[in-house]
Amino acid sequence: MAIKRYLILGVFFFALVLVGCADDSSVEVTPEPAPQEDMMDPGMDDTSMEIETTEETVEPVIIEEVVTEEISDSNGPLSPEDQAILERRVYFGFDKYSLSPEAQAILREKLAVFERNPNLRVQLKGYCDDRGTQEYNLALGERRALAVYNFLVQNGVPSNRLETISYGKLFPAVEGSNPQAWSLNRRVEFESLGEGQ
Repeated sequence: MAIKRYLILGVFFFALVLVGCADDSSVEVTPEPAPQEDMMDPGMDDTSMEIETTEETVEPVIIEEVVTEEISDSNGPLSPEDQAILERRVYFGFDKYSLSPEAQAILREKLAVFERNPNLRVQLKGYCDDRGTQEYNLALGERRALAVYNFLVQNGVPSNRLETISYGKLFPAVEGSNPQAWSLNRRVEFESLGEGQ
């Protein structure tokens, strides 16, 4: 029994000597990774999750200062001179819708107004004197407005800047049934519709 005790004690001491003689530098201790929360979708496996670490360079946005130019007179309201020219009426002979030389001269002045005001739109309103039926005078007033329209378009005014309408013998410029009133009522008037596109 004593031998057994000595044998156990000898093995114990031998083990202590071995442990004491071991080189501390050769022992590697690998710490267990700290538990992390699973950030992946439960349906994804580790192989499908790749993280790209490419750096994108973001260009700075340069905001340029917008310089606004003054709007030219051609885009604004008509000048008093152009308004006066636009308001001049074109007159016609009895039962006629052809343009006289005087009417054409007035229309040439109006062409310059259209050139100076490139967005100007105008309604051409045809009128007649009080003789004849309203139906006849509506048709004659329309032919007078169309005669002016055709002259302007043939001389460069875009057709989308012009409209025609006839009032026949309605709205006379001068009341009365005499040659002077009749001559002043056979006319085409120009009404600005403002700025178009």
